[in-house]
Amino acid sequence: MINAVKKIFKQKEDVSILNTQDTEVKYPYIKTTETTDFKKLNEVVNTYPNVLLYVWAPWCGPCRMSLPTVDNISAEDNNIVVVKVNADSDDDITIKLCIHEIPTYIMFKNGAEINRRVGSTSYDKIMETFNK
Repeated sequence: MINAVKKIFKQKEDVSILNTQDTEVKYPYIKTTETTDFKKLNEVVNTYPNVLLYVWAPWCGPCRMSLPTVDNISAEDNNIVVVKVNADSDDDITIKLCIHEIPTYIMFKNGAEINRRVGSTSYDKIMETFNK
């Protein structure tokens, strides 16, 4: 599975952390990554059981305020892969996922979208969605 992850993320800087210490984990998980490639995003969503897609922009005040919440989710050992997408970098993902406002949080479980939130949201609301 590690080779599959390396194929998805060809550049080393795309992968913040791979969990290779815990042998009980059936797949190495990525804590956080950034992308503008819809194909890459689709592969991540279909590879990992819990994915949080965070769409933001550097000029967006609420996005900057929400970033610590997203970073906290990424920093914890909670089996959630965080994918950050800068809405200004490429329209491909935002158009295909019908994202019209930022910040937008899209939560995926086993490849399916389970929830979508627009605007600032709390850590507890995001975690509650994944823990259902």
